Amino acid sequence: MLRKKIRGSVKPLAATLLLAMALGQTSVCMAEGGDYYPAVEFKPELEFFFKKGMEAREAGDLTAAIEAFQTVLSNQPMLHRARLEMAVAYYKDRDFQEAYQQAQQVLEDPKTPPNVRVTILAFLAQVKSDAEKACKLAHSWRFPVSLSYLYDTNTNAGPDAETIGHANLNAISEGRSDSGSVVTAGINHTLQTTRQLKLGQQEATLLWQSGLNLYQRNYFNEHGDDLNVYSLYTGPTLVSQGNWRANLTGQVDYIEYGDRELAYYAYLLPSVTWTLSDVLEVTVDGIANQREYTRDEEQGRDSFYLAGRLSVARTFGKDRFGVQAGVQYFNENAKANIYSNEGLEFFVGGNWRIFGKCSLFAMVSRRDENHDGDAPYTTFVNPTDNIVREDNEARYTAGLNYTFVNAGWLTDWKLEAKLVQTKLDSNISPFDYDRTQSFLTLSRFFQ
Repeated sequence: MLRKKIRGSVKPLAATLLLAMALGQTSVCMAEGGDYYPAVEFKPELEFFFKKGMEAREAGDLTAAIEAFQTVLSNQPMLHRARLEMAVAYYKDRDFQEAYQQAQQVLEDPKTPPNVRVTILAFLAQVKSDAEKACKLAHSWRFPVSLSYLYDTNTNAGPDAETIGHANLNAISEGRSDSGSVVTAGINHTLQTTRQLKLGQQEATLLWQSGLNLYQRNYFNEHGDDLNVYSLYTGPTLVSQGNWRANLTGQVDYIEYGDRELAYYAYLLPSVTWTLSDVLEVTVDGIANQREYTRDEEQGRDSFYLAGRLSVARTFGKDRFGVQAGVQYFNENAKANIYSNEGLEFFVGGNWRIFGKCSLFAMVSRRDENHDGDAPYTTFVNPTDNIVREDNEARYTAGLNYTFVNAGWLTDWKLEAKLVQTKLDSNISPFDYDRTQSFLTLSRFFQ
């Protein structure tokens, strides 16, 4: 929705189209030195630059277009056709002040025909209106809230990947099950600035997104595995008029585990998405994460985590079906080498809009993780055996969601049922585990 709004704001408006029509009606008279500006003789050698300017503007290279029209006007300042075409180029370039001045100069010429004067006046009114809108910063606020019932067959598997990454804190071969609740709430703010950045031949609108989020997972009995995450983030987003968007987010997390302070995480999260067609997108994103643990027994886990991911998303059947697949490389360099690791993760998922606002979704991922070979584990079976730890994790997610429509107070709330099955196989058996988490969630974005 946001991309469509931004793209729509830069489309040629009615006044611009009227101006182009009026210009087209007068071009022959100008070229022949006729009754439009009878005192000006058109120099044929400038026709090359005029056509170059028109072609460049049509191709979206507004800088080249403006330079070509300026070349024409530096030789023949009274060729108002070129001046008006340059005004349109400035307008498309969102340089409203220069567009206004160039068109105003033609309007003030007493030889400008009445029908052209009317069109220029309409164009000037449109430029003035757009300039006033651009001076106003657009703010939008969203307040996400969700409430979940959770059943977990292995609570002591530790914090999971959906909240703070893979951070199993202990040998966990014997699981404990429990039910609980998950509550999330946040404040998200987007500022659409007036700044337009040029990257190559394309313009991009600069947004700034910030927010505060709270995640709380509380078990009914196993309180030693409760988890609280408080997140603060901010950063710029660029949305192009063409086919890409990018953002760079800085984020800080404060984490409590088992009702005790556990760690601080600091992130840089870059991401770029290219829209190759109406149904195909490619995304490259990354994570740079400094992890600082505050408990004395966890000091060796302090680490710097890097990850890079490539993913492709494709829709089918008028956006009724969607598929996403990708691969991620990760590397964690910990203070104690025994916790350092690297590996690859592969994933593929999809969603199917069954009807209206009801959808099915599923995802499968595989994570292969190798720990530092220079720091072998001493096994729990035989203290004299040193083994380098290797883990293979498979995760299966499936669910259904439905957004209520015309349902009284439930309108715009989304109900989601989700099942997450995780199986980790390790060459050190106490780290093997199976885990099934079932969620029933009610959520909504307020704005």
